[in-house]
Amino acid sequence: MTLLKQLFRQWYWIAGGSITVLLLSTVSGILIGSYTPTIASAPSLPSTCLPQNLPGIRNPASELKLKQVSSTRYQGKEYRLYDVTRPATPMPFPYVVQIQGASCKGIYSNPMGDPDDYFHLAMPLPVARQLTLGRLQAAIQQAGGLPAFRDRLQRSQQQYGGVTQMAEEEVWAYQQMGLALPDNVRVVKATTR
Repeated sequence: MTLLKQLFRQWYWIAGGSITVLLLSTVSGILIGSYTPTIASAPSLPSTCLPQNLPGIRNPASELKLKQVSSTRYQGKEYRLYDVTRPATPMPFPYVVQIQGASCKGIYSNPMGDPDDYFHLAMPLPVARQLTLGRLQAAIQQAGGLPAFRDRLQRSQQQYGGVTQMAEEEVWAYQQMGLALPDNVRVVKATTR
């Protein structure tokens, strides 16, 4: 599992899935001052755009909780990253939708937490980068700011060992936030999309 995913899950669990993620993510754009993906209150998604075929879920519209983490526009399409929580599982999973006009479709979902399932496999790299940056900013804010995030990152690396691989979009997001990469990291390059 990549370090960013591992840290995000750990901090999301601590926060208890509160609305704090959205509020702090919005504030992070002001505090950090770098490009911040658009973060807005999440308009409801049509039921056809919700994650489908999840074990134990009969009615996604009433059983799933979606919390928008980030969004960005690219080539006339809007992409939104949500954290999705199931009733019996407090740990959220990432879900990305692509919206163009009245059309909406889910393009990325990782309910099982597959560590080798990267955003860049399902969407253009510029989109993967911006959504990953938004996710990282949310994790930084949840940790209590950049110094606290760096401290937790260092402790996590000591506890779980160094990171062995990071997706290209994660490396880019770390660079945007001024975070040093672990010494032994192997970058998983995105294929041209």
